[in-house]
Amino acid sequence: MYIVCFDLEGVFTPEVWIAVSKATGIDDLKLTTRDISDYDVLMKNRIEILKKNNITLKDIQDIISKMDLLPGAKEFLDYIRSVAQVVIVTDSFIDFVIPFMKKLGFPMCFCHNLETNEEGIITDYKIALVNQRRW
Repeated sequence: MYIVCFDLEGVFTPEVWIAVSKATGIDDLKLTTRDISDYDVLMKNRIEILKKNNITLKDIQDIISKMDLLPGAKEFLDYIRSVAQVVIVTDSFIDFVIPFMKKLGFPMCFCHNLETNEEGIITDYKIALVNQRRW
């Protein structure tokens, strides 16, 4: 049996942070690892922008709830599952990916975690597996 690993955003789903940027009108939130390759720098910048603009995790989840899979994503994944095991390896967060995983039939997914304060503002993130894409 083969194991096939995929990224999530840009493969099966649109980019979450680009959707958040469009919904909030904050251009700096559309930056991805293509723009800032140091993930820690990128995430600290995003968290600071969210705090400054009082954008909560729930606000982001509301945006995500309106997003759909990319055309053909589910059918493609279903086909791959017929010939191999599938693992999604993403630099996204469990708090973001659950709606997508449901639409994709809950493939195995490795992702990170967010920490929030009492008001629901994202305060930090925790890497699930350091260098998870370098198995």
